[in-house]
Amino acid sequence: MVENCEFLVEELVCFWCDDSSHDNQAANIDGLISLCKSRQDIRFHFLASPFGSYTFTWPSAHTYFGAMPPRPSGKARSLFDVYAHEYDLLTAAAAREPHHDKEVAALVERFAPKSVLDAGCATGLTSMLFARRGISTVGYDRSRSMIDQARKKYGESGYDLEFKVGDFQRIPKAMHGKFDLVVCLANSIAGLETRAALQRGLKNFHDVLVPGGALVIQMLNFGAIKEGQLFPIKATVNEGVIWERFYERRRSTYILYATRLDTNATPPSLEVFRHHFDNFTRDEVIKALKFSRFRSLECYSDLRLVSPFDKKKRDLVIVAPK
Repeated sequence: MVENCEFLVEELVCFWCDDSSHDNQAANIDGLISLCKSRQDIRFHFLASPFGSYTFTWPSAHTYFGAMPPRPSGKARSLFDVYAHEYDLLTAAAAREPHHDKEVAALVERFAPKSVLDAGCATGLTSMLFARRGISTVGYDRSRSMIDQARKKYGESGYDLEFKVGDFQRIPKAMHGKFDLVVCLANSIAGLETRAALQRGLKNFHDVLVPGGALVIQMLNFGAIKEGQLFPIKATVNEGVIWERFYERRRSTYILYATRLDTNATPPSLEVFRHHFDNFTRDEVIKALKFSRFRSLECYSDLRLVSPFDKKKRDLVIVAPK
């Protein structure tokens, strides 16, 4: 049940708070307020949660906090593969769609693309928002499970929309020179995981663009994650299933933690996922873009491309024309 986990056992005490800024999300993590050793199990104490205060134990849930966890050996299953069918719930896609539609509208107004590659499309929301504006769109993701969900949602939409399984590092030559715009949004660039892979992926993005085309990269929470701190991203509650996600930065590495608690099970069942990837800095990404022959780079703090990048802002958006 537990993915990518080791032997250190913890006791987690969490509390919840209302967050009126996130529409119909029931709660957000305010933080992990206590991390204590336990012998045989993990005890989770949820205080003032949407289900009241309760404690439960899940004996085989093991993960690291505190000491630097090693990268898992071999190929571990990603939570995005295992729970692709719950991705829209995990990310509150329905609540995000109106705001994201305005972001896509701003990109269309800026670049006027006739063709778009949505690199790291997940379950296809961004791809659909471009396609329903009459733009020929390809959603591209390495997770077959995600692509299956995208096809299930939008395969019969009637839009000029296609979904393909593939790796940013190995985009087929048949796709070279086909797109006016490539978007790699919502930290999808982190899926490249290493600096060497980043360089190869950016070169491929350059290759698939037409002359004069542009790449847009979005790096969420770029300026908010501090060294050695646990940074809460989001908590969502849907029909008794609670998803929590948070980041940790350890020197040159980011670690994404995600927990899935099913309160419908008896006893409640918990799964813990952990994913490692390199901490790409702004300067490293810009250097890699220039090496890949992108030019006249622009940096913003929002996807509408209105606010210039400010180190005090949490997000980074880079526009890279070919």
